[in-house]
Amino acid sequence: MLVVKNDHYQIVIARGTKGIIDLTRDARVFPWYDKDCGWCHSGFLKGGQRIAKKLKHTLDKTKPVIFTGHSLGGALSLIAALKLSALNYNVFKWVGIASPKLFLFRGRKFLKFSTKNYRNKGDIIPTSPRLYSHDYAVIQLGYSGLLNIDDHAIDEYIESLENHYE
Repeated sequence: MLVVKNDHYQIVIARGTKGIIDLTRDARVFPWYDKDCGWCHSGFLKGGQRIAKKLKHTLDKTKPVIFTGHSLGGALSLIAALKLSALNYNVFKWVGIASPKLFLFRGRKFLKFSTKNYRNKGDIIPTSPRLYSHDYAVIQLGYSGLLNIDDHAIDEYIESLENHYE
C-alpha cells in the first residue's frame, strides 16, 4: 500500500495479488457481514479492514482521500474506503482497476462516495467470483471478447486507459 499526499488530496494505492497470502485471501470466498460494508467476500473484507486500521494513523480526516488499486488491491482499497468513510474520513472517490466482485447483495447503500471500476477487454477477474456483485459502475475498455487472464495485466490496463481517454 502506498499513500501519496499533496496540499489538496491524499491518495491510497493498493497493489494486486502477490504471493501465497494474497492467493489465500482471494480464495476465502465465503460471505461475511460488516456493519460498514454489508455482506462481502470474507477474504477481501478482512484484508480491507486491516488496511483501514493502518490508515487511521496515516491519513488526515479533513483532507479528501482517493482510493485506488489493481485487482485484489481494488477490492481491499474499497473496503478500506468504506471503513474509513464510516469513521467520518473525507473519502472522495474510489477507482478500481480490474477489481473483482465484492458485495453479496445491496452493497450500493454503503457507498457514500464516487465509485467506478475499469474492466479491460475480456479480463476474467472483474467478472468473478460469480456469487458476488459490483454494485457500482464498471467501465468496459475495448471489446469484451472471450474471458481470459491475459487482459488482466496492469500494463494492458494502462495502454487501454490511455487509448480510452485520448
